Amino acid sequence: MKIKVNGNYYLYFNDFAMSSSLDSVASTFSFTARFDPADEKTKPFFKPLSYFPVEFFTDRDELVFSGTMVTHSFASASVRSLVQISGYSKGGVLEDCTIDAKMYPLESINRTIKDIAERLLSPFGLKLNIYDNVKKECNTPFLKSVAKTDGKISEYLAKMCAQKNVIVSHNSAGEVVLFRPDAKASPKAFFNKENTLGMKLDVNGQSVHSTLTSLRQPAKQDSTGLFDDEETSQISGSDRIVNKLVGAYRPFVQVLTSGNQTDTDSGVKNAFAAELKNIKVSFSIRYWADIRVGDIVEIENDEIYIGSRSRMMVADTSIMENSEEKSMDVTLVLPETFTGDSPKNIFS
Repeated sequence: MKIKVNGNYYLYFNDFAMSSSLDSVASTFSFTARFDPADEKTKPFFKPLSYFPVEFFTDRDELVFSGTMVTHSFASASVRSLVQISGYSKGGVLEDCTIDAKMYPLESINRTIKDIAERLLSPFGLKLNIYDNVKKECNTPFLKSVAKTDGKISEYLAKMCAQKNVIVSHNSAGEVVLFRPDAKASPKAFFNKENTLGMKLDVNGQSVHSTLTSLRQPAKQDSTGLFDDEETSQISGSDRIVNKLVGAYRPFVQVLTSGNQTDTDSGVKNAFAAELKNIKVSFSIRYWADIRVGDIVEIENDEIYIGSRSRMMVADTSIMENSEEKSMDVTLVLPETFTGDSPKNIFS
């Protein structure tokens, strides 16, 4: 791994780690480095609150990360310790900041996700990348949407996109990406109990339901707030999904307060997809596999109740490297977790 800080390569680091999630605007990183206050050449690199740009490259000079240094932890003792440095992808600032008061009002009338996102990203110099498979959704206007005064920008974007079943993510260049992953892509790898250090299956049945129904309230005076909590008995549209993985009666109903009648389909798919996140497989390996979040892999392990070869999607990865070894932690979910479609029963 190679690190470039503020345009210059820095060679002396250890304990590198980077974590990525498919549905997050940023990856996070950390590493340790030796600080010599007498070295005027490297001293500026350690200056706190400088928010220097940082890039990570593989040994083949492939860009894997573009972001910002955010935190520093110094210590002085009889035995010199290393400085702990961490940060996130360029889009991580959206998780820290609210909308600037200079950009008020917070209300948007007949504006699309694309319009609103570009307006919010522009002050930070962030680029928006919209995949072809969600361009229609991102260019369909909301009648009205209202951001919260104290709400983080990333939360507002995620809630808008959830109405359209669109995923907010990021890429290695630090761009904010709006897309829907390809659940039908060819698998990139196969994992089982023989080629992993350990494998776990975690299922939280408390947060999973047998049926999910999405209802839409008619807007007041043809418009409504995106996050208005007021409820009414009037319904102007509905859609329903049955979760065939669930063997008990467990209904759930959600009410949409914005968008068009056709948005109930996207809304219920998004709710169903969110519930599928409660089914996770995780494993560790002592190398960096050539897989990234959003990739499809296959797994099989009868000791975790998956007795046949099953397709899963990479949801989270953590890669680590120190002076002795490389390692990788991977979390998998059902591919339909990010599409809202009905999954194959991996427990049959």
